[in-house]
Amino acid sequence: MKLSRANLSVREVASRNEQIPALNRVHVCPDGTTVAGNERMLMAVSPVHEEMASRLPVVGDYEDISPPEDGLGISLDTAHEAEKTLPRDRRTILQQAQITRCDDEVVELMTTNGVKAHTAVGMPMRGRFPSTWKSEVVSSALKATRGRICVNGKELLRIVGAMMKACPDKGDFNATFIEFGSDADGIVMRGHNGETGQDAIAVLNPIDTGGFWPGRSEWEKGLGGKVKKRVRVAGCG
Repeated sequence: MKLSRANLSVREVASRNEQIPALNRVHVCPDGTTVAGNERMLMAVSPVHEEMASRLPVVGDYEDISPPEDGLGISLDTAHEAEKTLPRDRRTILQQAQITRCDDEVVELMTTNGVKAHTAVGMPMRGRFPSTWKSEVVSSALKATRGRICVNGKELLRIVGAMMKACPDKGDFNATFIEFGSDADGIVMRGHNGETGQDAIAVLNPIDTGGFWPGRSEWEKGLGGKVKKRVRVAGCG
């Protein structure tokens, strides 16, 4: 089974609390979906497309291994190591890791630059990732009817990063208040610096999609449940 850089990226939202091993991992589902989360957030990435997975160069003789029926728990260190060994070459076919071993003792992920293979090895995570994650995704989608907006992801990261520097917090919690009107009005973020008594406000303008909005993919539909059609709100598409 192939795991892309996108699949491995879910580790960014995983719990860093080793006392909660069920969440301190990247969970790989039997179909190749990866999911991770903590008490406040969750992220899932669909399997690598079959056509793209078949084009991944293989170095040596490796059996195509799939996770067990209840999924596979990969430690964050192993996922990080595999991601680090992905080549700088940005060709999509090289931005994937292959599961080359998966048993009770070892999880092994292989990456390659097309000539030489690299492996990331770790112990499989014990226990199980919460089975309720799919229902949580579906439930959130059902309730996401207030509005919608499209922004540049890179600009969003920059402005959130700047807000975190302006209004830092010594702990893991940092309150950022987000407001938005119609899909043409952008978003406003507000924060407060408790140490200096300063306030910060940031505005990010939206992208005009021309009315386009992505629908539910077959993968998302397969998570279960039905998402109601969005109610049209004044100013929202």
